[in-house]
Amino acid sequence: MAARKKPDPEGAPARSGKTAASAAAAAAAAAKGQSKPVASLRLPIGQGAFFLRMVVAARAMRIHHAVILSGAQGTGKSTIARWLAAALMCPSDHDVEAPCGVCRHCRRIASGIHPDLHLLRPLDQKLITSVEQVRELQDTLKLSLVEARARVVLIDPCEALNEEGQNTLLKTLEEPSAGTFIVLCTSRPEQLLPTVRSRCEQKTVRGMTNERIAQELLARNVTPFSHHERAIRLAHGSLGRALDACTERTVHIHDLVLATFADSKALRPLSMARNLLEGSDGRADAVVRVRLYLQLCAGEAGARMQHKLASGAQGSYPPTASEPWASVLELALLGLQDLELQIPADQVTAGVLLGIARLLRGAHAAPNGTVGRGS
Repeated sequence: MAARKKPDPEGAPARSGKTAASAAAAAAAAAKGQSKPVASLRLPIGQGAFFLRMVVAARAMRIHHAVILSGAQGTGKSTIARWLAAALMCPSDHDVEAPCGVCRHCRRIASGIHPDLHLLRPLDQKLITSVEQVRELQDTLKLSLVEARARVVLIDPCEALNEEGQNTLLKTLEEPSAGTFIVLCTSRPEQLLPTVRSRCEQKTVRGMTNERIAQELLARNVTPFSHHERAIRLAHGSLGRALDACTERTVHIHDLVLATFADSKALRPLSMARNLLEGSDGRADAVVRVRLYLQLCAGEAGARMQHKLASGAQGSYPPTASEPWASVLELALLGLQDLELQIPADQVTAGVLLGIARLLRGAHAAPNGTVGRGS
């Protein structure tokens, strides 16, 4: 197994050479006799000094017993949560600023199979984490630790808990068992009850700069390179979104989004909906496709809206009321909410596309309409 990466230059400052050497030696020792590849912890990047302080506190077992990590989708909340779990549970005393990353505990945390790491999330492609799952977790937390120095519960995404589930979780947040820490990840903190938020320490995960995302795409040898510019444009600070934007499926669906916006007169909403859903492998896959389409619609509309506002501020042409991108963005977000309400994917798609067609045709018909110019 390769030695663990050094800390991110934009994030935590580099540790001493002695610490790095000991980590490398531990990695080499762990690699001996290791014939099968094992999961390894991923070092969060681009989070700055706040992240280092949080990890140092976790290593010293002085972190708040419940932490909410909020941030846009794809900004690395889950990666940070796993790193925090390892910082709390890793028994190594070689480093006060990070888990060792190579011991049995760290490897099992990375794989999600550590007996003292508990993952609470929707099951079987469902959208909601059930209250029964919360109660089962609470029963488990009454038992003693199995082998680590701490027990960690990762709730990801925590907005998947409905009001009943969040209310049931309150008792655990108020009276955690000894040695138990809870990390909640969310891209929609407003959906958490005030009583939940008030019992947790809240941390915001920041996005990455376009320059840093470009560096990461190159460093990871993400191909084809011709997709990098498009991926960065859609990322909005999220490395996860940028990586996903380079996949074949995402490129194909983004092409459909561009076709949707290209020519409002030629747009046939129902035909476009059929093209999007063609080849779907059942209902769950259809939902995945439509969710991705709507996310890309929102990202593209947001990027075009920012371009128009910036161009207007520079005086190249004035923004007008006929600019439809804010309304297109709102329509895509409403479609995502409809999916969460389990409205059939084909109905959501048809409704959103009909709405987009009306918006774009209305903008073209309005005086001084500038849709498509410079987009």
